[in-house]
Amino acid sequence: IVDCLTLILDYYQQELNITIPNLDHPYRLIDDKSTHPDNNQIRPVLTEHFLNNNFIETNALVKNAVLLMKSARILSPVHCAIYLGGEQILHHPYKRKSTIEHYGISWKSRTTNILIHKSQI
Repeated sequence: IVDCLTLILDYYQQELNITIPNLDHPYRLIDDKSTHPDNNQIRPVLTEHFLNNNFIETNALVKNAVLLMKSARILSPVHCAIYLGGEQILHHPYKRKSTIEHYGISWKSRTTNILIHKSQI
């Protein structure tokens, strides 16, 4: 599986030596996001996964923070990225290759949560 969550798990393991368990979620890679069961949930699966694995929510945009993001049709976060600092994010867009992009207004407006691992405090 190559997706945004796998990229986060690999990054944390390789760069920070932090193991985050994989998320077994049947809707992780569905094509029709408008019918995603997490749509409009208060505590969607992706958010809960990070909170249950030693992450805490913050308002601080710091290097290595995990950014959870909604999509155009889903108000709950179904995408995640790593903040690299300098207004840059590392993420794996759906059906594209992993990339580093500017964390501009479009991504900022989609960000629902900023999470940091407790060991990074």
